[in-house]
Formats: sequence, structure tokens, C-alpha cells
Amino acid sequence: FLNEEIKNILYNFICNLEDSNEKKIGTFEELTVREREVLDLICEGFRTKEIADKLFISTHTVETHRRKIMLKLDVRNSSMLVKFAVDNHLVN
Repeated sequence: FLNEEIKNILYNFICNLEDSNEKKIGTFEELTVREREVLDLICEGFRTKEIADKLFISTHTVETHRRKIMLKLDVRNSSMLVKFAVDNHLVN
């Protein structure tokens, strides 16, 4: 037997688990300043090496930023990333 309070706690816990399993699309606000800079340069057509040189970071760091951006915005590849950014007015 569960009292009403325990039943509500259990119900809320189960509902929160289901909500957390749903796929959530990130927002532009979740991106760091540097990730936004990298996204802008990707959308301008710069290659990884060019972005690295322009921002004075390593190519590995650029790839890490790209990977994190793609995870946050829930896209699978760079083409989808550019399309998402343009469609959602994330870049000029």
C-alpha cells in the first residue's frame, strides 16, 4: 500500500524520466561565444584549418567545437549544421 504522497512522488519521478528520454533540440543560446564564432566561420565556408588560423586555435579544437555545436543543435553533419543555422537565422 502506498499513501497519496508517495504515490505522487513516484508518479512525478516516472514522468520526469519519460521527459528526459525525449529528444531535445538545443538552442543557439546554449552555444558558447567561441562555438558561435566557429559556427559563423563554418557557415561562411571556411575550412577547419582556416578557422583554426583565424581564431588562433588548433584544428583539433575547431573539430571539438564543431562536434559540440552539432550535439547541442542535434544535427548529424556539417551540411545539416549550415542548413539549420541558416534556416533558424543563427548566422547573418
